[in-house]
Amino acid sequence: MRETWVSTFEFGCYEPQLQRRFLSRRTWRRRRRQTSSAEKSRCYSDNRHFRQPSWAILRVPMRKITEMPRLRRKARGEGTHQRSYAMRRTLAAALFLCAALHPGISSADTTVYRSEYAITVLGLPVGTSRFETEIGSDHFKMTGTMTARGLLALFQPTSGSVTVTGNIVADRIAAREFTLNYTSGDEKQRTEIGFANGGVASTVNEPKVKKRKDWIEVTAAQLKGASDPISALLIRANAPGEVCNRTVRIFDGAMRLDVKLAFLRIVPWSIGGRTGDAVMCRATFEPVSGYHKSRKEIAWLREKGRMDVAFATIEGTGVYAPLRATASTQIGPVRVYATRFEILAK
Repeated sequence: MRETWVSTFEFGCYEPQLQRRFLSRRTWRRRRRQTSSAEKSRCYSDNRHFRQPSWAILRVPMRKITEMPRLRRKARGEGTHQRSYAMRRTLAAALFLCAALHPGISSADTTVYRSEYAITVLGLPVGTSRFETEIGSDHFKMTGTMTARGLLALFQPTSGSVTVTGNIVADRIAAREFTLNYTSGDEKQRTEIGFANGGVASTVNEPKVKKRKDWIEVTAAQLKGASDPISALLIRANAPGEVCNRTVRIFDGAMRLDVKLAFLRIVPWSIGGRTGDAVMCRATFEPVSGYHKSRKEIAWLREKGRMDVAFATIEGTGVYAPLRATASTQIGPVRVYATRFEILAK
């Protein structure tokens, strides 16, 4: 493993207030007590013109980054997978909106359109996304990108892309391929999922998922009927009342998750001059497998995780797709909503 070193601060007998800018009051007092009498005397003689003795100036030893507690965990790979989950969920929330088509689009023709979305956390902008979607009477394809904005881009530059293809069959949406790529800081992740016979046929994660002793494995039975996070929320229904009150089986390449939808209300929507009514559902989460049992994030997701999703119908298809979403997270509410919509070709 490559070692990265922190810069050395070798403070000697310098102006005392300079060092106090680097240390808290408690740390400054503790280190002052630990300084030897000889060092104090030497600094007194060298800096007699200062009002305070410069034995407050202490030597800060060099430390390897991997010796620091938080970064030791990162060097062992701990925490990386948790960040991957969080990033995948945020990116998936943006992609849910990509699937939202509007009344007036005929299912008899293949239509290509472009849409743009904003992502906020605690009301602050953290990202934007852009998608192109192709949908016909029996197939669909979605491609999209997401880029961090604002403070998130400053502290953790993040970007991602996704491609989803599948078929529209009589009673459900059947995914064929799901590919997700994202970069967060110096970390890169690629996930590919193949589907066949109504379930997951293959999975590739680069780098591979790190598994500790408390890892709960995903079984073959749990992958039957599961879909990717995008096409899983394209719902076939004959009427608005049938959209919610169901359980959706999701697999993101590592975790198997059940999402339970419950009806909330009917809400109006308006984007780019188009208007209509959408079905608002409350989504709750039940992690099934593919996670570390000791993770506190899993317990929080199961007990407090909530997401409100508005589904709008695609005229003539019987398919309802997410229009906007608001999710509760441990750091605050995350909101994803459309800012632009245009039809490119029919």
